[in-house]
Amino acid sequence: MATSPSTTSTRNQNEGSNQLSTPRIDSWGHEVINVFVGRRRKLFVVHQKLICQASKFFERAINESFSKSGTKDIYLPEDDVEFFDVFIHGLYRNELLPKMLFYAIDSDYDPGWKVGLLYYYPMLDRLIVDPSLKIEAINSFMKTLIHHGSLKLSISVAQSILTGVLGEDPLRQLIPDHVAFDCLLYLDGAKQMDEFCVGLSRLKMPKRLPSGASPSDMQAIFFAVFSVEDNWDIASIERYQIGYLKQPAE
Repeated sequence: MATSPSTTSTRNQNEGSNQLSTPRIDSWGHEVINVFVGRRRKLFVVHQKLICQASKFFERAINESFSKSGTKDIYLPEDDVEFFDVFIHGLYRNELLPKMLFYAIDSDYDPGWKVGLLYYYPMLDRLIVDPSLKIEAINSFMKTLIHHGSLKLSISVAQSILTGVLGEDPLRQLIPDHVAFDCLLYLDGAKQMDEFCVGLSRLKMPKRLPSGASPSDMQAIFFAVFSVEDNWDIASIERYQIGYLKQPAE
């Protein structure tokens, strides 16, 4: 039987003094919804008021489900159960960018989690659509990446991440930039140029590169973007002013 994350959240709060304070339970109301996640339909029972305050996506989905079937059951078959669990517990702890994601990125013994935050970002993008939260997620990931060096994202991993990022989003420029930077940094000669061109083509990188730029030119551009650690902020880099970062016309 599935239980509400509020029980787990309260228990964890009592066990560790480093947890953020949990909002008052009575502020969530008594109505709950059922969210079935993944192909095996893992059940999450969530307070309706809490999730609707955080996500317009769920507010619309609940209204649509109720109008069609009279129930408040939501089905997310394509979402990852593990990341949705992070998302829900983040709601109850008022911590939608949980520290465990950053520890995982920083961890050497579990390399599979090194891009955890980038896989989590598309879920934030789709369910929350809060620019400040997305900026914080990207900045936190990039500062860790710059501090520890390149993650050497494969093109297949980059494609998988970008598949979940909808519309015009700065991440759709940042990830191909990073893959291109890796190609230029770690490959040599003809193979370097081949990998560079094939990689950008497969990622459908926006055509914002200087005309006739050589690999060394591009390496210089990317190095300037990825070499600032302490003050790295995607919102201040002209190259990424697209989507929700687009500067208003003067």
